[in-house]
Order: sequence, then structure tokens, then C-alpha cells
Amino acid sequence: HRSIYCSCDGDCDGDAEAVRADMEEMLMDHGVDFFINAHEHNYERSFPLYKGKSKASLVNPTAPIYIVSGSAGNREMHEPFTRDQPSWSAFRSNTFGYTILWVHNATHVHGQQVSTDPTSFPMSQYGEVIDDFWVVQKVHGPFDRALAPQGEAFPPGGDAAGLQARSLDHWLPLLGFD
Repeated sequence: HRSIYCSCDGDCDGDAEAVRADMEEMLMDHGVDFFINAHEHNYERSFPLYKGKSKASLVNPTAPIYIVSGSAGNREMHEPFTRDQPSWSAFRSNTFGYTILWVHNATHVHGQQVSTDPTSFPMSQYGEVIDDFWVVQKVHGPFDRALAPQGEAFPPGGDAAGLQARSLDHWLPLLGFD
């Protein structure tokens, strides 16, 4: 239920650190490709990530990919992002929506985050795919820590091989910051 990695605000730090201390090594030992949780009321997908280090590649990842899929909505409405998007975060959004993962075969998984937030866009955009990704994993089994990510997916001042971190914040357009 709790996040191992998330970047929305300080609400998840203590719990994430505790869960990470208890589980991160086990996930590596067992070659877990995805850790999916909710609790935070938003969506965030990481690049392959180990001990805070990431690599902007979804082909033969060498560490788990973490997905927070808690954006179905609740009485608290939208949870704001109060922190800058970290290097390891491939995409994040605080609009209402849902996550789909299709397991195509033993090596390919296709994922999408679909926005269903009538408060942040015209109804004609209801159901828009806001994050679309493929993960290709041909090497199954425990992750080799010697091959685990050692850097940052988006180093300061770099462009991570032409990729750009993306974020969709419900509040920015409403506050005139789009």
C-alpha cells in the first residue's frame, strides 16, 4: 500500500524510507520488475531505480520500476506536488485517472496512465492517455547489483539521451502557470 519511492510532498518520506529499508533489497534479490502501490493520491512512474540511483532506459532494466497508482480520486481531491520532479521520476500527474498494464508476453509489458479528470480539461479530453510506455525485459531472475543504476536518469543540465521528464499538474493551469 505504501510507496517505496514518491515525490509529491513530505507526506510519504518517513513511510517510504521504512518500506524501502524493509523491501528494496528483497525486490532486487527476486528480480521484481514492478512495484505498484497507491496511498498517495496521484500517479508517478519511475525509471529503473535502486538506492536512489536511476537510468533512463526501459529495455532490460537492471532494477525495479516503481509505480504509484493512487489517482482514482478521493474526498481530498487533488494532491499537489510541492517538490520538484526528481531525476528518477519518468512521469507524474496529480489528475484523476487509472493505470493499465498489458502483459503481452514473457518479455514485453505495455503501460498507460489514462486521465479521467473532468475538473482539469474539457470533457472532449476525458480518457486521454497521458503516459504511455513499454518495458522490454529479456533477462529474468535476480537483479545483479553490479549492473544496477549508478547515476541519475536526468542529470542536472543534461538531457538523458534526448528524453525529457514529464509532469502533468492539475493545479498549474488553474493558477495561471501553464
